Amino acid sequence: MTDAETRRAVRKAVAKKLKSRTIYFMPDLIAKEINLKTSEVLKYLYELTQFEGILKEGYKFYCPTPECAYTKIYDYFPDKEVEFTCPCCGETIQQPQITENTYLIYRFRDKEIK
Repeated sequence: MTDAETRRAVRKAVAKKLKSRTIYFMPDLIAKEINLKTSEVLKYLYELTQFEGILKEGYKFYCPTPECAYTKIYDYFPDKEVEFTCPCCGETIQQPQITENTYLIYRFRDKEIK
């Protein structure tokens, strides 16, 4: 796939998500949809974030406790948080577990997370 074809495929997949009820997504979802490596897709998602303003980077934290389904969305990478107490299971999570359980997401600038 050429550079232009890859860019077009990423834009098409993101446009499809924009028209749906999707508020945010992980980059590997787009990569799977168009059968590319996540590292290849990140370049074009970055373009949509920095140069076109369609997307906004964020981070999603997953509580590492197996029985817990708590997630939290950050606008910044939470590497400065020393500890975090999960409001769902009450577990106190320390660094580096906070960093290890936080993943890059992209969200649309014109959609709100509720």
